[in-house]
Amino acid sequence: MIISVIVKMSSFYAVFFMSIFVFGQSYYVLTFNIDEKKSLMHSIMMTYKQAIGETDFSAFDNLNKNYYLVLWFLNTFVSLIILLNLIVALLSDTFD
Repeated sequence: MIISVIVKMSSFYAVFFMSIFVFGQSYYVLTFNIDEKKSLMHSIMMTYKQAIGETDFSAFDNLNKNYYLVLWFLNTFVSLIILLNLIVALLSDTFD
């Protein structure tokens, strides 16, 4: 039973980390010309922190707030709502 949960979770983690990388790359593109000190890894770590619920709006003070808020909303929607529903569905399917 534990093996089947781990196998089901691997597909969730693949989708989860792919979404973190995609949104991290989007944040990196937004900050590329504004702050050259921020790297792609910094943007990916910030996206991961957003996915677990820590939101830091001060990281993007110099950005156009409209683009940032749209990306933040999409990131929140995908990582918190859709992916959490996916993990619940995968695990409930495993236990049935």
